[in-house]
Amino acid sequence: MSSLTPEASIGVVLVDDDTMALQCLMTYFATASDIRVLAATSSAHEALEVLRSRRVDVLVSDIQMNGMDGVAATAEALRVSPSTRVILLTSFDTDDYLIRGLEAGASGFLLKNAPAAEIVAAVRTVHAGAKVVAPGPTARLIDYALDAAHGADGSVELSAREGEVLELLCEGASNRQISSRLSISEATVKTYVSSLFRKTGTASRLEIVVWAFRHGYVHGAG
Repeated sequence: MSSLTPEASIGVVLVDDDTMALQCLMTYFATASDIRVLAATSSAHEALEVLRSRRVDVLVSDIQMNGMDGVAATAEALRVSPSTRVILLTSFDTDDYLIRGLEAGASGFLLKNAPAAEIVAAVRTVHAGAKVVAPGPTARLIDYALDAAHGADGSVELSAREGEVLELLCEGASNRQISSRLSISEATVKTYVSSLFRKTGTASRLEIVVWAFRHGYVHGAG
C-alpha cells in the first residue's frame, strides 16, 4: 500500500487489485492540487483499515476484485465512516453493478475508460455532496421497457408528459435542456419534476432511476 500526503482539501483512498489501473489512478490525481491521495491499495480490507484510522473524504474503488468486492466495500465503508463518499469504477458496463452500487450507498459510478479529468472531477463533485453516474449506463436504463402510464403495482401513475420528462431527467438533461427538447417553459419543467419526485418519493435523478428499476418500471435487457 502506498500513499501521498501533500496538503490539499480532499483526502482520497484508491483501491484496485489491478496494479496498472491503480497506478493510472494515482497519476490522474497527482496533478490535482486540491486532492491528496492518502493511500492506494489493492485490497478493500486495507482501504477499510485506512478509513478506520483517519478521515477519508472519498473512496475510489474498483467493483470486481478478489476478496471483498467494491459493492460490499461500499456498504462497509459507509458503516465505518458515514461521511465518506464512494465512487465505484468498473470495466463492466452492466446495470446490475450500477444498481447494486447505488443501493449500497455509492455516490458515483464511472467506467474505467472515462477520461482522467472526468474521474478527478467526479471526486470533487461527490465531495460537494452531489452524485455522479456515467451517462451511458444511466440513459440505457431508460431505454428499457419503461411504462410511463402505469406503475408495476398500479400504485403510481405517470402522465405521458411526466414519462417524457422522467426519461430526459435520467439522461442527465438540465431543466433548460428539457424545456428546449419538449418545447415547454422551464417553469413547467420544474412543475413536472416536482410532481415526479412527489409521486415516486425520490429527491434526485439517480434516486428516480433506482426507484424505477426496483419497482418494475425498468427491466434489464433480455
